[in-house]
Amino acid sequence: MSNASIPVILMCAIAFYVGLYHLFFYFIRKESKMNFYFAAICFSIGMYDVACVGLYNSFSVSSGIFWQKCQYFTIQLSIVSFLYFTYYLVGRKKDWIMTSCCIMMAVMFILGIVFNDHIFSLDDPIVREVGGYFFSVIYYEARPAVLMNILYAFLFIVMVYICSLIIRERRTDLLPLIIGFCIFFISSVADILIGAELFNFVYTAEYAFLVIIFMMDYALLRRFVGLFFEIEDMNVKLEEKVAERTVRIQNMADEVLSINKKLENKNLMLAELVERDSLTKLYNHAAFQKKLAETVNLAGRQSYKFCVAMMDIDWFKQINDHHGHLVGDQVIRKVADILSSRPADALQDMPGRKISASQGLRNYDIAARYGGDEFALVLCYCDEKGIKTVTDRVSQAVRDIVIEGCPDISVTLSIGAVVIADPSVCRDGKDIIRRADRSLYMAKEQGRNCVVIAAYGE
Repeated sequence: MSNASIPVILMCAIAFYVGLYHLFFYFIRKESKMNFYFAAICFSIGMYDVACVGLYNSFSVSSGIFWQKCQYFTIQLSIVSFLYFTYYLVGRKKDWIMTSCCIMMAVMFILGIVFNDHIFSLDDPIVREVGGYFFSVIYYEARPAVLMNILYAFLFIVMVYICSLIIRERRTDLLPLIIGFCIFFISSVADILIGAELFNFVYTAEYAFLVIIFMMDYALLRRFVGLFFEIEDMNVKLEEKVAERTVRIQNMADEVLSINKKLENKNLMLAELVERDSLTKLYNHAAFQKKLAETVNLAGRQSYKFCVAMMDIDWFKQINDHHGHLVGDQVIRKVADILSSRPADALQDMPGRKISASQGLRNYDIAARYGGDEFALVLCYCDEKGIKTVTDRVSQAVRDIVIEGCPDISVTLSIGAVVIADPSVCRDGKDIIRRADRSLYMAKEQGRNCVVIAAYGE
């Protein structure tokens, strides 16, 4: 084996190794076409190196011309690979120049197969001897013919065009590759001049390509490091944005919470308005029926006594007829104010404390305007004595009502009440109301301005 072929074999091994590496990387990540095109360059240069090894180990022109023809075909593959790689690298779309170059290489390839004898000529062989006293290399070449000379010229044009495309980008990340391409371009031009016998030296393109490999890896490393820092910077900015968005979301959540709170309050107010009588602000008829049903169910589960009282303003029609409905409304509001007053905590007087007549109802007692001049009460945890105390206080408070401008008006109540001592025997609120109405009717028959209390079941 020729000593000149040993470094070329190393270059060939490096080219194929790097090509396989980038091809494997492309198979893992198909989006990275740059790795695929660079792998194609490595394989074409690797095949060129194989042809160089064969040429350096040829000992006759007839055996060396085969390897020179192999170089002819591998150069065409290299040109196409370099074009695709450069276009992708600079972000240039396929244009007529690239299409024309590829068609030209395809034509040259076909012509090389059809007119094989027009690539190199055996008429005037070349025996090259390069080196000196300590080192010398002798290899045999055929002289380039028409097709090879055209390829040399086309190679020169393409290399100038590729270098112009890369330099025109003026990107700092492409600077290593620009240097590598320039070195490879100079080396290729030197090889063309050597092939044209303008000076005598060993071919250097296969060695110069090693510079491109190093520069490519350096450029990829810089790009990787740049992407790493970009990702790191993006993560920092992302954290800041997340924190900012979190604050905004929290503010929005607080705002929504505040709005929901206001809506809840408004809904409660609306529900309260729906349940309340517009004139007296007491529970209306429908709300009273609902509250009574709830009390019946709860008393049945917890087994406590409760009372229901129905009240009617005595001779209310005469008040409306003689003094007008505005005065009648005033009387109704005065009665309602007495039923709305809730400072008492117990039904019985506490020792040492005097409770006024208007302090008969507790916070959890239910008072309602049942309709017209009728009112209703529901008192939980209350027996016959308790309801008697409450109704007496309410009756006294109503008798003390004074209507401004109408001193002759005397307001009294007729009250009928029913005591449910055993809630388990009662499940119907309507029946309780019927019994309370019956007691109210009895109070009116007894002369009005009085209270009639009955036990449920009597």
